[in-house]
Amino acid sequence: MHLSLNNFQDTIDPTILRRGRSYYQQHKVERFEEIFSGTYKAHVAGSEDYTVQLTFKNDLIIRYSCDCPYDQGPVCKHIVAVIFCVASGSTKSETDTSRKSKKPKHSPRKKSPTPTANDLLEKLSQDELKEFVHQQVLKNPDFQDKVISAFANKSNSESTAFYKRQIKSLLKTAGDRHGFIDWYAVQRVGRAVFELVDTARTHLKNGNYQSTFFIACAVLEEMTAALQFADDSNADIGDNIDFALELLFGLTSVDLAAEQRQQLFEYTLQSYRKGIFEGWDWHLGMLELAARIFQGDAEAEAIMKLLDQAETIEYRRETAQGIKLTILQKTKGAAAAKKYLEQHLSNPKFRSVAIQNAISKKDFEKAIELAEAGIRQDAKRYPGLADDWVDWLLKIADKQGNSEKVLEYATLLLSVPNRDWRLYYNTLEKHIPPDQWTGFVENLIGDLLNRGGWTNYYLSTQILIKEEWWNQLWDVVSRGYQNQIFGLKSLKSFEKYLKKDHANEMAGFYEEKILQFLEENTGRAIYQKACRYIRWIIKLGAWEKAQQLVEKLRKMYSRRPALLQELDRI
Repeated sequence: MHLSLNNFQDTIDPTILRRGRSYYQQHKVERFEEIFSGTYKAHVAGSEDYTVQLTFKNDLIIRYSCDCPYDQGPVCKHIVAVIFCVASGSTKSETDTSRKSKKPKHSPRKKSPTPTANDLLEKLSQDELKEFVHQQVLKNPDFQDKVISAFANKSNSESTAFYKRQIKSLLKTAGDRHGFIDWYAVQRVGRAVFELVDTARTHLKNGNYQSTFFIACAVLEEMTAALQFADDSNADIGDNIDFALELLFGLTSVDLAAEQRQQLFEYTLQSYRKGIFEGWDWHLGMLELAARIFQGDAEAEAIMKLLDQAETIEYRRETAQGIKLTILQKTKGAAAAKKYLEQHLSNPKFRSVAIQNAISKKDFEKAIELAEAGIRQDAKRYPGLADDWVDWLLKIADKQGNSEKVLEYATLLLSVPNRDWRLYYNTLEKHIPPDQWTGFVENLIGDLLNRGGWTNYYLSTQILIKEEWWNQLWDVVSRGYQNQIFGLKSLKSFEKYLKKDHANEMAGFYEEKILQFLEENTGRAIYQKACRYIRWIIKLGAWEKAQQLVEKLRKMYSRRPALLQELDRI
């Protein structure tokens, strides 16, 4: 499970989140340091000290680990404490003295300045460092594996098979007696393989392309195979597959020696022919890799023959055609590529390119013809794709300054699900004279409500909120409630706009829904949810109504002790 610095609090168990925040607020996060690019380490103090590591990709935490014994979920309180520290920007190694915390019950431990590992490494002699590593290799099998992985390129025995054996050993150790790897064990495997991937990244950066190739192929093959016998709910395996693919694509962007280029090219074709990655996106990805590094007509022809086969399978057709286009551009030139594109306009990517080319040449008639043909082609089978061609018609009309068509297309797309209605609404506002705007919006709302359905009602409320027409908003919300279009959660989302003038009416709606909810459902969790809804009534300021409802429920359900207990907690 990846965690975002922007919304990690929404994805972590509330209890763990609360405990982690408490640790952070008590300044228990110590010695925060970057141990290598993108990866950070910190110590979290407690009854015992634990070490946390986080690896970032932009604002996304893609790896996290803690050496504490917690095993009830993917994230412990120590990890959460460090995430809070990072999110707040408080990543200094010493406690920020500008903050004041409560005096601890026990005497605080005396702390002396702690050197970082980098400081100590600078001071060690080569012999001291060798002896330390030697002793650790003898004592710690995991450390031994890390040393072997990091420096296998110094050995003549380095190969894809060498790294595959290491990964297979990890997978075997993590599996149960049936060989299945549960989601928690998958995390351990994922972290270990990620270290191998990171070693390959270093090799790529330092120009050790052979080692990069060996590791990337081993990770890609063994992690793909592991998807068949592992619970990858947190994408620990999937992420490493993505990283391995990134490494192989990275090799296509550097100056490989002739033998290395040939080795990579042959690997892509052989893995495709053998179907090593059959059923996964990266199966065709092998041919995409080949298309980036092929040389000469013979290699191009070998790829094209495999793409001809792939093109016969519908779900591979578009990707295969895209790779073919790349090869034609390199081998036959722009004219041949253009001809191929125009012969395969059933491919939506090709049609989009053709429309863009026509617009760039200001050949708007051609662009309109292509978009309208796309609508006819896809309207029945792929309505969402047909909407894309309408969107192109809107862009063309805007380029032409054709306000009538702009209004037609923008109004049509405004209520299409899964599209940003604000974009089309702003387009409409730009093209409608200010003195006609109010009347236009009123007619638009009326049309949406006449169509009915949750989507049209909800869009109406969003437009009214944008226009700040609060009385009309209440009319739509109450109408939606009475027509059973809006439930409690929908009503709650409008509360901040309506509670000033309609708190009592909203409390009445909540009361009706709560009574209906308890009439249709039973159980402790149901009762807790109902009581949470009663607290909504209290927060609206309708305390008396909430009290009356509680007493009514006590009488109605006097033989439901669990409900009575939850009512006592309000």
